[in-house]
Amino acid sequence: MQIHLKAPAKVNLFLRIVGKRADGYHDLFSLMQAISLYDEITLSVSEGDSISVTVSGNDEVPAGAGNICHKAALGVLTCADVKRSVEIGITKHIPVGGGLGGGSSNAATVIMALNEAIGGVLTPEELAGIALDCGSDVPFFLLRAPAIARGRGELLNPVVVPKYHYVLLNPGIAVSTAEVYGALGSFDLTKEAEDNILIRLGELKESSFCSKDSDVESLLVNDLEAVVFDKYRFIAELKESLIAEGAVGALMSGSGATVFGIFSDKAKAVKAAEILRAKLPEGTWVATADGL
Repeated sequence: MQIHLKAPAKVNLFLRIVGKRADGYHDLFSLMQAISLYDEITLSVSEGDSISVTVSGNDEVPAGAGNICHKAALGVLTCADVKRSVEIGITKHIPVGGGLGGGSSNAATVIMALNEAIGGVLTPEELAGIALDCGSDVPFFLLRAPAIARGRGELLNPVVVPKYHYVLLNPGIAVSTAEVYGALGSFDLTKEAEDNILIRLGELKESSFCSKDSDVESLLVNDLEAVVFDKYRFIAELKESLIAEGAVGALMSGSGATVFGIFSDKAKAVKAAEILRAKLPEGTWVATADGL
């Protein structure tokens, strides 16, 4: 059996760090939306007892047992107590170390597809446990819907988000998530601040995201920006360039290095991307994507 799949990227429309946990991770409060930027995955499953992972499109991504998809596949087979020969081929399009969740999405895609290939024997709870063991963002990609994430990222509440259009910029570097979180000070998001965000989201009443541009801009907060911008001022300048080209708001996604601008009109997003490709330094990655 061979399956061809698309693994979408994501953006964080806001990301607040609530505090540090006893297990060394951080509690977060975030809104994530998948976008139409994809890695491609080929999954082949047959009789046997082996897992292989190959990668094309980016030499920085490890193959074999060092790839997160190997851990995802092993988690599924172990939990289901079955043996299979699993071959995973990954073609990378999502920037690595860009805060767009490419590796996490790859892992979630493998978890779902491999479970289906062996007969759908695992429960949603078991799949979620395997996902969290792989990484904090992985459970979100199992959901296949925009969601507010709490805890390490495993406590997910689906919300309705408009199909925004995005311009994505990456300076061609990878930012270490571990280093960014390690540089954080002490954070404490009050319940009042959380309630204010939820009210603007409309989650308390109808699980829908506010659609006015002014509401969008006021929600775009990322507590990790200060750490990243302090070290990489040029990433902050990329964010400013998006505003200059008409984005209703812009933000760094996750722990960076990618920043995104939100556009309510797709034609304006495409035009802004064309202008930015022409004027930004060589090596800057520019892409457009739609919210899913």
